Amino acid sequence: MALLGLDYGTRRIGLATEIAGIAMPVSDIATPTALMELEKVVTERKITGFVIGLPNHADGRESKETRLMRKFATTLRERFPNLPVHEQDERFSSSAAYFSLEEAGIGRKEAGRVDAMAASIILQDYLDSH
Repeated sequence: MALLGLDYGTRRIGLATEIAGIAMPVSDIATPTALMELEKVVTERKITGFVIGLPNHADGRESKETRLMRKFATTLRERFPNLPVHEQDERFSSSAAYFSLEEAGIGRKEAGRVDAMAASIILQDYLDSH
């Protein structure tokens, strides 16, 4: 099984994949061209499903971003009908990603790395809970 973790954003989507049950950040892609890029990634990495972060507010209420992510998740399901799309709570994943990168000496300005790290946190949370 090769799942692809996604940290959806309106400008960029962070990507992570799993290797032997461990989530690893991959890269980020531009949201406007995401479906084209994802087709390449799915083929190259033999992806068997998606895990996309669910960006609810800290108290669990849906946010504007949640609605946008769900719309994107629906598009994913239509574009890749044979691949399951799982939603995973992503509250605090970006904060954890910033912290992890700062600990590694990587600055906050490298947004693509933050998005990919957040995707790996989302994917690892999913893997740990399943």
